[in-house]
Amino acid sequence: MRLAHTISTLFVLSIATSSSAIAVDSCGGYTSKGNPFPCGGGGNCTWWAWKMAKDNLKVDFPARGNANTWDDTARSKSSYKVSSTAASNAIAEKESSPYCVSYDNKGKCKKFEDQGHVAFVTSVKKDKKGKITDVTVSQMYWGVAGVSVKTYKADYFNNYITKK
Repeated sequence: MRLAHTISTLFVLSIATSSSAIAVDSCGGYTSKGNPFPCGGGGNCTWWAWKMAKDNLKVDFPARGNANTWDDTARSKSSYKVSSTAASNAIAEKESSPYCVSYDNKGKCKKFEDQGHVAFVTSVKKDKKGKITDVTVSQMYWGVAGVSVKTYKADYFNNYITKK
């Protein structure tokens, strides 16, 4: 009886701890059939960037890891270009983007993790000389429901991934 209880407890713990890492077809009110990424609390930057690449570039972007690995994946594939120069319809990648994963009882962050951030570039702004100065992206954040659109200085992101 004790062995059966231990096995069932382990099974329940396994389901509880791994469910947040299960790929889902919907996130934050949006649908993306075959999306390989999980949705955390209604948002996940990798889920959204993969969806936008599929919808706009018509590709199954091959990255399956944290956001800060997407440039490495793209560099290993001949059909993608990684550049520090922004472009519309590109995946914008930020190597470092720490976020809080654990809070104390006063609401202060106890533990940060850094897995990078990805977003999808919807437009770029150029100065009078034609240099790209700003990028507007659509993005999701882990644990935050929905999509946000925000404009950043072009050098905010480390890499821009485009289809060749």
